[in-house]
Amino acid sequence: MLKISRESEINLINVLIDNDIISGKDLPNIKKVSTEKNKSQIDAVFELKLCDEDKILDVLVKEQSLDVVDLSKIEITDDIKSVLPSNYINMNFVAPFKVEGKNLHIAISDSSKLGLMRNLKAITKKNIELHAAKVSQISEFIQKLQSESGDVKIETIRKENKEKVKTFDSELGDAGEVLENKPEEEIEAIENESEVIKFSTAVVADAIKLGVSDIHIEPYRFSSRVRYRLDGMLQEQEEYKKFLHDNYGAVVTRFKIMGKLDFAERRLQILLKEDYHKMVQ
Repeated sequence: MLKISRESEINLINVLIDNDIISGKDLPNIKKVSTEKNKSQIDAVFELKLCDEDKILDVLVKEQSLDVVDLSKIEITDDIKSVLPSNYINMNFVAPFKVEGKNLHIAISDSSKLGLMRNLKAITKKNIELHAAKVSQISEFIQKLQSESGDVKIETIRKENKEKVKTFDSELGDAGEVLENKPEEEIEAIENESEVIKFSTAVVADAIKLGVSDIHIEPYRFSSRVRYRLDGMLQEQEEYKKFLHDNYGAVVTRFKIMGKLDFAERRLQILLKEDYHKMVQ
């Protein structure tokens, strides 16, 4: 059975939908099997024979022209054991497997991980080389890696790099959490990304302060933007562009958690006029 974070699971499901491998009509059965057998939704996809690992791997290789690595043949070395925080590896479902000079080789399962490149480089201070690997091999490798290395904290890595990682500044400081109750297990994972929390909180808090009616989070191929609707007019918020584009997937997941939306429904509005006020009360 796969050990995969909820966020990564949903991202992979969305990749399968985007590539017409599964459809929205399959989701009820996937969720049913997943719930009844206490398995991940990816396990359920495999069990229902809607897709297999080879198909997922083939999609990634064709899309991104990545080399395939067989993680079952990779030995875990000491320099790999502390190269990334344990919670980051678990949440993002990535497998660092080789350090080669200034290059860090990382195995991924799907194209949703491409948005992590900048963060990975910032954390590790290394050039990132991505490889494709089977979902089950990544799951097994992560479990083996963490059984040997223990709980690696971001503070340890920052200390070793002798430079603090900081990607977003806000007048709110570190007051990042706006929910009194954690609605489900995804909260615990996302809370590990403190900069994403700080960013999301700043976007909502500024909107409340300005009295806007709604917030638009908009992705484009080479950029992303936040727009507030104020007095009927949409106004772009320039200060949020760069961080949003570099961390779009994590930010959207955070907003869905804050709004208690269904992760599997991609077309729901992220924030509604009636809802975002409740988030900061």
